[in-house]
Amino acid sequence: MKDDVAKLSIQKDSSYVIEMCLDSSSMEIVFLELLKLTPGQLNLIAEDQFGNYVIQRAINVTTTSRKLILQIDLYNWSSSSSAFDVPVIGLDSGEIDVDE
Repeated sequence: MKDDVAKLSIQKDSSYVIEMCLDSSSMEIVFLELLKLTPGQLNLIAEDQFGNYVIQRAINVTTTSRKLILQIDLYNWSSSSSAFDVPVIGLDSGEIDVDE
């Protein structure tokens, strides 16, 4: 599963499983796999209607979420027209405290 985190993150049912893994003892494994992705891959996940929730969960459950945020190209992401990325857009404007 760990080699398929990107693919699983953008599928309806498996994205939920990835989210639950981020809330479990497997959190570190999934998060490290997300960090291995390229900024382009992370952008695709963040802009996806299901992947967006995976990224949000990863940011919310980790203390090192700043690394993940820095890998996501928020400028390009916030200029997308996808309605699904709206809940996470506040990250680049400082509306969400990423160091919680």
